[in-house]
Amino acid sequence: MSQTERQTEERTVKAAIQMAALFNPTLRKEIEETAAKLGELDEQPKEKETDRIKKLLAAFTQLRKRIDNTEKRLEALELSVGAPATPSYSGMPGGGGERSSEQERYAIKKEEIQEKLENMYAEENRRREEIEGLIELMEKPNEQTVIEMHYLDNIKWRVISVAIWGEEPDYDENERRYLKRTFKIHGSALQSLAKIYKQQSTEPSDEPATVAGQ
Repeated sequence: MSQTERQTEERTVKAAIQMAALFNPTLRKEIEETAAKLGELDEQPKEKETDRIKKLLAAFTQLRKRIDNTEKRLEALELSVGAPATPSYSGMPGGGGERSSEQERYAIKKEEIQEKLENMYAEENRRREEIEGLIELMEKPNEQTVIEMHYLDNIKWRVISVAIWGEEPDYDENERRYLKRTFKIHGSALQSLAKIYKQQSTEPSDEPATVAGQ
């Protein structure tokens, strides 16, 4: 809603409230409550400049966590397959039928998980390349390092702080101050990335347009 439209609506509502006050106090209260609700709807929070890049980085982080969990699941399955079989006397005298079918189920499940992992690895590489491409366009090395170490390498903040500031002669005495500086760099890095990401998203494609009928 434009500023002019909003002002016109406010004048209309005020006039309605004044008229209602003359004839029906109850109606005036209802109109005031409705106007307040409309005002709340108009004041919905706007998306911040860094929201889109935060979502992109968060999605990559979540994907890596999903891959890590799936790898652990596959490892646990392989350990289960390799565990000693529980003695079974069903189907004597041959026996072992249940164990064999169980191993077949494990093998099928293992293939399913491995296929899922391969798909996630491919998606991880695609997203990593996208993020690395944005990082390459950043101008400040410290901002690049913070994004790379935190999001791509999954390194803790204190280790990142040491990597950037550890050679400063007063680092040990002012470790907390340098950690805060690292957080500040992270904030400015997100803003830089957000501007680059927005620019990349709005730039026209280099591919020629397809002409209908060709």
